[in-house]
Amino acid sequence: MKNVFIILLTIIISANINAQITIEASDLPQPNKSVKIAISDGYNFELGEASDIEQTWDFSFLPFVEEKEFLLQSPENFVGQSSFPNATMAQTTPFADVLGVSLTDLVTLPIQLPDANVFYGNNEDGSVNYQGIFANFDIDGVTDGDTASIALEPPFNYYPIGTLGDEINSAGSLFFKVPVDEGIAELILGTGFDLSQLGISVEILDAGITIDVSNQVNIDAFGTMITPKNEYDVVRFNETMFIDIKINAFLGALDLGQVYTTNAVVKQYRWWAKEQNHPVLTIVNFDEQGGTSTLSVEYINEEVEDVPEPTNIAELDYNFSVFPNPASDLLQIELKENTKVAQLDIFNTIGQHKLSSTIVKNKTIDVSNFSAGTYLLKLSTEKGTLTKVFIVE
Repeated sequence: MKNVFIILLTIIISANINAQITIEASDLPQPNKSVKIAISDGYNFELGEASDIEQTWDFSFLPFVEEKEFLLQSPENFVGQSSFPNATMAQTTPFADVLGVSLTDLVTLPIQLPDANVFYGNNEDGSVNYQGIFANFDIDGVTDGDTASIALEPPFNYYPIGTLGDEINSAGSLFFKVPVDEGIAELILGTGFDLSQLGISVEILDAGITIDVSNQVNIDAFGTMITPKNEYDVVRFNETMFIDIKINAFLGALDLGQVYTTNAVVKQYRWWAKEQNHPVLTIVNFDEQGGTSTLSVEYINEEVEDVPEPTNIAELDYNFSVFPNPASDLLQIELKENTKVAQLDIFNTIGQHKLSSTIVKNKTIDVSNFSAGTYLLKLSTEKGTLTKVFIVE
């Protein structure tokens, strides 16, 4: 009888061990592999417990809201790549989304940030690290900056590998300084503050922006994940991300002190399966005073497919023009010969979406009903995405 018990126990333990999977480098995002991701609505979810006993997560009930593409491409043709020679992948994304979660969902940012090219590399074990960004910080009405490459120090382990029971901790910091104009000078010094009283010109005032991020990952459960599209053997990555944002005022090298600070704690659950190159399901929760709220739920809607190498993203800047700028009535958008069709979106400086349209060669936009101010024009083509600034008088 004792021998039978030992045999049964051995079978049970072996079954559990065999059901567990290990996430390796080949299971993580790869360059030029496109995955279609379904966005769903937030709910109060049953997430299960941290356990070494196999469990099932049934999310087959999730409604489909919209779809987006997840795609990291080879970095060679992205502007700023020379600053990140060890990068193996890159993508263009809004600056506020460079950490993989939308900062605008978490905190109130005092300025509208531009799009950025984000560069990723690989650690020795094949896990994917976040190396840094390249962005244009010349935003009319906000900053008088130029393009800049900003390294994350040290590179942040964004997509780790591992198996049940592993703990992975990582941290990094972004710091950059941008010259400011009157718009953000009022934020830094207060409305009505007259720098000329001190014999100081706003042109020499800088904003030093620091973004500190740390992530604690526990691979704490395994089992079966059921989504509306498929069923997978998975392990769960239970992640807690801490984000701190600080803005200091600078006169040259002189630090005038901190003028703005905010922070957020993000709980993220990512279920990984073999050979999917993206989490099969992700839930992001934002820790608030008194509880949590679900920010996003997404799952793989279509399996990975290969895409061709990108063309030079830098060429986009020369492939269309916007005039007159400033504009008062009509804004002309002209595509050059090698760009035929583009998607156009216009936002104001607080991120409100003002207009969406498709352009075939040329487009005239009536901006006479726009309030006077600065706007961001985002043009998306098969070659990539570029944001330009225009002013309505």
